[in-house]
Amino acid sequence: YRTSKTADSTCSVCGKPATGTHYLSVSCNGCRSFFRRSIALEKKYNCKRAGFSKKECFLRHRCKHCRMALCLESGMNSEGVRTEGIMGDEENTHDDNEVPNDLLEITPLGRHNPKLIEQALDRFMQDLLMIESAHDRLRISKYTPMMTPELVMEEFTSGSSKLGIDFGPMRATPYPSMSVRLIPLEIALKQRVQLDFSNFDYSSRKLWTFQDVVYSIEFIKALPFFHLLDYASKRVLIASALFCSNFTSAYYSYCHHSDRTCYPDGGTMSWRAEIQAQSPDSTRFHTKTIATMREAQLDTREYTLLKVMLICNPLLKGLTPNDMKLLQQEKERCAKTLFSYVLSRRGFTKGPAIYVQLLSVIDVVYQLTTFQKNQQIFMLALGLYKYRIPFNEEIFHSS
Repeated sequence: YRTSKTADSTCSVCGKPATGTHYLSVSCNGCRSFFRRSIALEKKYNCKRAGFSKKECFLRHRCKHCRMALCLESGMNSEGVRTEGIMGDEENTHDDNEVPNDLLEITPLGRHNPKLIEQALDRFMQDLLMIESAHDRLRISKYTPMMTPELVMEEFTSGSSKLGIDFGPMRATPYPSMSVRLIPLEIALKQRVQLDFSNFDYSSRKLWTFQDVVYSIEFIKALPFFHLLDYASKRVLIASALFCSNFTSAYYSYCHHSDRTCYPDGGTMSWRAEIQAQSPDSTRFHTKTIATMREAQLDTREYTLLKVMLICNPLLKGLTPNDMKLLQQEKERCAKTLFSYVLSRRGFTKGPAIYVQLLSVIDVVYQLTTFQKNQQIFMLALGLYKYRIPFNEEIFHSS
């Protein structure tokens, strides 16, 4: 997934001006090509110098071993490397970072060369699937950020996405199934229950309501257009990560044949019948999106495109006019790709109606997440959190 536009950002490897997000890391063409060739040709490098940092060794002595180490540390993901045409990479005069005009102007029936459009669609889709796969791996990794009282949004706005980093699996053996019985928001508000997560044991489980938001931020940062946004717009976009988080957990639950929210560590949201009766909206929050996905028979490609469309909301408050336009273009590109894929998968007769049905999944997520945010804002207003966390407050107040 690449972009031809540039921004005031530098390559995470060498410090030169970046040309886009390549293999999940903001980088320049030179480092992208070096990483691509090294992985495709299974190159092994050695460093023969001591007393230098990796960056100094690379910049002063052009050490390939240290350059490769910097590529990996920046989050470059080897799974995204393609070997086709690798030997002619340096001689290729075409800018690999440029999105073909055919893709930008594509219509479902194809006004241009059908073969070229098909190739562009396939490449675009495969790049998105690579980022989605990395998001899945991060969710089940050892990376477990903690919700501390001093946590602020600034900790997530800079630096490359962590999707390309291998943290290792969170556990070698499967977790046993268990019920997650967080107090429903309606009951917490009615009974004025104070919530305190300061003693949560992160070594045994994950606090998914928080950690999935962080993982979604890393997903958003991995999308190639993210580094093109100015700082204010980046902050606005990652503050909206709750929509992506809820969509992600719902799809995971749907894929694991659960009728309510479940998580990779074996936890499933469940309450007694009387609790559900007292909190119908919270029950709906953990079941309705999953049911809508099941009714539409959503597959991974459709889900991934809808997910990016959900993120690319040009109506978010605080975006600059240029960034609003950029997000609208990205959303339209995904919408056109989705429509073409649906016609291919579902047929020309049923395809258009199913496409509309798929878009309704986004509407459901918007409605349920808006309910969640409103409830959380009431909780904050009533002082029902023992500790006020700046990160959480910015997430809940984003709009």
